[in-house]
Amino acid sequence: MRRSLSAIEELHKEIEKQYKAGMNIIKGDNNSRRLFDNLVKECPNVPEHDIVRAFATPNIGTKNVEAATVAMIRRKEYNFRRENGVPMSYEE
Repeated sequence: MRRSLSAIEELHKEIEKQYKAGMNIIKGDNNSRRLFDNLVKECPNVPEHDIVRAFATPNIGTKNVEAATVAMIRRKEYNFRRENGVPMSYEE
């Protein structure tokens, strides 16, 4: 049992490490800050913590990685809405 608890603790440490890295990127770059603000508005059902962690992706400033990050967050929003019967913005 102790072994699995240790694995869970390691997972929590890694998640917090990603969060801190994401926050540093968001705070240190105006484009990342604007993108973050837009994603928070566009995807209200995705936890802010998850959006911040997505910015910890290596090479986030490059066009392809940024597009992939946006797509991932939007997909999470889409999945939440689909699973919970929340209409998409174009259905409202």
